[in-house]
Amino acid sequence: MTPVDERVAAEATELLVQWGHSDLSVTGSQIVRWRSADVFELPPGPRQGRGNLRQYQPNAAEVAARFAIVLSRSASLDEAVLSAMSRDVDVAHDGVTTAFDHFVYRWLPMLQRAKKPTLRRSERFAFLGPRQAIDLSVRNAMLDLTTDREPTNPIWAELVVERFAGPEAVGYYEEAGDMDRLRSFLKNLSLVALRRAVRDSSQQDLRWAAKTSRTLMEYARAVSDYFDATGRESSDPKHRIMARYGRTLRRLRISDDLGLAFLAPAVLLFLPNKNARRDLALTSEALGRELPVLRTLTSAARDFPEKWRPCLGPGGLAVFAALHQDEADAVLRQLREWLDVHPEGATLVSIQEVPQTATDPKKAED
Repeated sequence: MTPVDERVAAEATELLVQWGHSDLSVTGSQIVRWRSADVFELPPGPRQGRGNLRQYQPNAAEVAARFAIVLSRSASLDEAVLSAMSRDVDVAHDGVTTAFDHFVYRWLPMLQRAKKPTLRRSERFAFLGPRQAIDLSVRNAMLDLTTDREPTNPIWAELVVERFAGPEAVGYYEEAGDMDRLRSFLKNLSLVALRRAVRDSSQQDLRWAAKTSRTLMEYARAVSDYFDATGRESSDPKHRIMARYGRTLRRLRISDDLGLAFLAPAVLLFLPNKNARRDLALTSEALGRELPVLRTLTSAARDFPEKWRPCLGPGGLAVFAALHQDEADAVLRQLREWLDVHPEGATLVSIQEVPQTATDPKKAED
């Protein structure tokens, strides 16, 4: 450990205090260990003596502080490195590839053993949730895919999609002509292929894919929460499929950050050219703009009496218009009271048009 290591540690600890993490600190020995794990992007060129300033980039203290926060929520150093990349921390690419390799080397033997029929407990390793009749076929297909083997069931892709997104998703992909493309994509999701993609992709691309995927993941969860809170679902099959994925995500037992570290190379494999990535980025940005509205409506619905919650769901105006005048006025009062307590929602949820529907003279006469 050198004076420079100690200086970086002290600056990182000071940043943690400024950011409100006074319970965390960074030591010089941690800096040395993280440097050995390739957490830091070191300057190019030879090192000139012990403790030389060229051993670290100017942002080393900030990287160390942000990494310390991620590490405090992680089970291991490898998990912290991958999670930090997902969190857009400027960790070195060599550290990410090394951590990814360690996970692959640990998981491959377990996955290869998991296909033995005597290890029934390993079913949980493949997926979670209530058991279904297709579980065994889906489990075997997933184990084949992740261990770089060709699934034996000819309709394995349809079964996987049905298990995680529902029968409606199978019909949607088939009608759109995307099932063959999806089947080809799923074949590339072996751990070996993902490992290769991490090594071949730039750190910038990996971080972009993780950031974009995080928005899609948050949207899927928000849509599922919104549908569940209001008791209504959109007529758009894409929204229903996203909601199904969101419910599946809520059951997963791994952290979002670690999951995104594995999803990022999969996205890059699925979108090999710039045009496709640009389209996904635009879609992600559009969905990201919808998130505040979805979350506000979900929060409001949870505070409403259950019988009125459908008024805030998809097609809620039609439900509202069908209410008796007295009940419609009560819904409006409830919504106004909620907005008084949550003024931030007033910019996202407008009720200007709703009173016109409720106080329509024709409706009042009826």
